[in-house]
Amino acid sequence: MSTTFVTRLDAAAGRRLYDAIGREDFQFRSVPHAAWSAKGQEVNVTLYKSGKLVVQGKGLEVFTGRFLADAKPTAGSGRDEGGAIPLRGPTAGSDESGKGDYFGPLVVASAFVRPEDLELLGELGVRDSKQATDDRVRKVEGALQERLVHAVRVLEPEAYNAAYAEMGNLNVLLGRLHAEVLDDVLGQVGEGSFFLVVDRFGNPKLVLDHLSPEAKRHGFTMPVRGESHPAVAAASFLARAAFLRSFDELRNDAGGELYLGASDPRIVPLARRLKQEGWLERFAKLHFKTTQRL
Repeated sequence: MSTTFVTRLDAAAGRRLYDAIGREDFQFRSVPHAAWSAKGQEVNVTLYKSGKLVVQGKGLEVFTGRFLADAKPTAGSGRDEGGAIPLRGPTAGSDESGKGDYFGPLVVASAFVRPEDLELLGELGVRDSKQATDDRVRKVEGALQERLVHAVRVLEPEAYNAAYAEMGNLNVLLGRLHAEVLDDVLGQVGEGSFFLVVDRFGNPKLVLDHLSPEAKRHGFTMPVRGESHPAVAAASFLARAAFLRSFDELRNDAGGELYLGASDPRIVPLARRLKQEGWLERFAKLHFKTTQRL
């Protein structure tokens, strides 16, 4: 299981990181071909003269969450041989579903996964829900709900449209919802030292700015392809299952005709009819370009 994070920093970012960790309990040392290297807080951090930054150690998730939240990992860093981000301890992960669907709700879910839960997730075939069939997602939802501490928020289209009109930015709305479900899960878990992992959808500040002070004390990271982390994968299953259930109900209300995604050629004619009947806001996310095509 890898405990290495590799990225590239320009000169200014390298100086900022040097200054930041220099104010904490790190010891600097000389390493061949390195601009600088430091050890502390259960990590070794080395910035090479080429701009390559390497972070290694048990404290990797906490360090990257605090000091490198905006840095994108290079291929293979921080992942095991199968490309997955390893679970380093009890972790609350979060993910969303429905963001790219014109019809249906936006759902954000969080799941709390401990090392002893990995066997269950393997048995259930839990991974990024976009790589699993909807039948599989529906089938294992009950087991995940029973075994994992979790929280789910479903924003039906009418509520979604009102929230989007207020905020004017989807990522701001997502940041608030991710923070809400993470705080909910941590409140259920109680005391302890945990990690928080969110699948990257924008600037980590979008989530951090809305987390409670208690949640901010835990290690936070928002990696690219974060759905490969077991806790995020579990959250993605719960979010997708809740989305599908709500979508099915909306489809029944629409007379059995509703389509996933945003590019199905049947969407625009259906949306035009729903708009003429005065029902579009109940079923669709109105800020999509699809609405403009009507």
